[in-house]
Amino acid sequence: MNILPKKSWHVRNKDNVARVRRDEAQAAEEEREAKRRVERAEQEARTEYLRRKARAALQSAGAKGDDDGEQSGASLKHLNLFPLEDSSEKKGNEEYLREKKEEK
Repeated sequence: MNILPKKSWHVRNKDNVARVRRDEAQAAEEEREAKRRVERAEQEARTEYLRRKARAALQSAGAKGDDDGEQSGASLKHLNLFPLEDSSEKKGNEEYLREKKEEK
């Protein structure tokens, strides 16, 4: 009396196994899409925050520049994001530089 494999609801039925795999793949794809949307929304929120912050800084710099009679662009400073790299490039290899000086 081995009638279990003939039942449509049987767990190991090939059709049911394929359906489960397909549903799991679809659920994983939907989860990835939802995660991508959340990351995109967070990115846009951060971008908008930084834009508002930059606008406020420009407006405050513009107000100071108007009082002083300066241009607003002249009061902004250059922001060096990699100060360590610049210092190491200028420094160089001391022994090599000393040898070059001796050769000259």
